[in-house]
Amino acid sequence: MNGYKCDKCGQRIYVDPREPRICDTCAQQIRIRKQEQTSYYERWRKTWGSVIAS
Repeated sequence: MNGYKCDKCGQRIYVDPREPRICDTCAQQIRIRKQEQTSYYERWRKTWGSVIAS
């Protein structure tokens, strides 16, 4: 395991050379953002999808 800096925030982390260099905090934020984006898309599709298809 080598010491690297997180690609997102710059915090020092220890990962193996071929693993992604993202700290746990940033990885969690990415997962939350992805879930919010998916739910926003689903709401948008339910609201406007039928109007556009018409």
